[in-house]
Amino acid sequence: MAASKLGMMDKLLAAIEKQPSLAQSRDGEGRTCLHYAAGYGHEECVERLLEKKFDPVAQDHNGDTALHLAAIHGCPMSAFNLTKAAPA
Repeated sequence: MAASKLGMMDKLLAAIEKQPSLAQSRDGEGRTCLHYAAGYGHEECVERLLEKKFDPVAQDHNGDTALHLAAIHGCPMSAFNLTKAAPA
């Protein structure tokens, strides 16, 4: 999770390759790596996590998705990419 907060793309991708279950992993607030990458505005991380099949509509314990966090924190490109990835 820390790599997604900091936008450390290489470390994040290496961790996912080593442990694919990270796509389903959540922290104590119910957030995924995608939630943090989106909320911190790490656009490239968001794109790569979506390519790795992270769930764009996964909700945290408050009911927030990664898109909600991108919007709340003023990250328009992350929000745009998440809306493109969301199921119709």
